[in-house]
Amino acid sequence: MTSDFKDIAEFISETVDGCKFVGISDENEVFIEFDKNAPGREGAVATAIRTRFPRVEKVTVVIRPSIEEVKEMVDGLNKYLDEEPKKKDLLDIGSF
Repeated sequence: MTSDFKDIAEFISETVDGCKFVGISDENEVFIEFDKNAPGREGAVATAIRTRFPRVEKVTVVIRPSIEEVKEMVDGLNKYLDEEPKKKDLLDIGSF
């Protein structure tokens, strides 16, 4: 499958606007990322990749949140843990 790495990356960059190739796993899973949230497009892109490259077992969309989004999630989790004292030991990730 690694020989398809370049072909898949080129196919995605040439045919799918706003989509980037991230990588391939040893299990023939292709990882892609969209510049913006693209509901509905993910399925069509995954189908196009699997059709063009039959050895691809699965296509997974990678979402990379911004640092602000991660901070908001951590703050929300910390607030929840503060409000639920009996679950305080559930997850101690400290402050962010």
